[in-house]
Amino acid sequence: MPELDEILNQSKNLLKSKKFKEAISLLEEAYEAENTSQKLKEALITVLFEFGIHLNDEFVAGFDEAILIFNRIIELEPNNYRAYYNLGITFQNLNLVENALKAYQTAIKINPDYYFCFYNIGLIYEEKQDFIKAVEYHKKALKIEPNFRYAQQAIGELRDITEKGLEPVDCDQFRSLMLMSNKVRIDMIQEVLKISRTELIDLMISWGKNYDFKLDGDYLIINKNKLDEFFNDLKYRGSC
Repeated sequence: MPELDEILNQSKNLLKSKKFKEAISLLEEAYEAENTSQKLKEALITVLFEFGIHLNDEFVAGFDEAILIFNRIIELEPNNYRAYYNLGITFQNLNLVENALKAYQTAIKINPDYYFCFYNIGLIYEEKQDFIKAVEYHKKALKIEPNFRYAQQAIGELRDITEKGLEPVDCDQFRSLMLMSNKVRIDMIQEVLKISRTELIDLMISWGKNYDFKLDGDYLIINKNKLDEFFNDLKYRGSC
């Protein structure tokens, strides 16, 4: 069907240009006219996912609109566990914890092996400071995917908190500190993170490799172009 192929190609080009709303409008109109087309439905769901994930980015923060987008995917495909998972992330970003838990649990009912949901539920219990429950869910994630390093790291950090009596990091304070300037005093970072100098040096070496941060005497030089990635990785690992 040449007309359908043309619509699909046009939507792909719009998606490449990040013209999400134009692509969605094009495909929604076509799908309304021809709602038996599996190709159209799959293309529409793909664009909706891309837009929803874009809206969920911390620096875009279009969380309310993201809820509508992921619910639209669920309308099109009620058993799409990834839509429920991403809906859970959106609710988590809005601090709507009970809604997030419900979305993750629904995703797990559809796909019991989707270990990311167990991990994110663990993060919610970390926020609640119910560390025993958090470890329980991180272990469930590891039972499905033994090499899932974020769950491994989370369990290690929680063990430090529970066994050594360490305090959890104030993530908002840490973010504010890292956003404050291109140069941040190392002792200030150490104070906020509540870790030893040796542990901080190990962290900064890792940050240097992954995010091109540099040391300058008593200061950490931050690559602002990599901050989005830095914060997203911290959030995904459950560190913040």
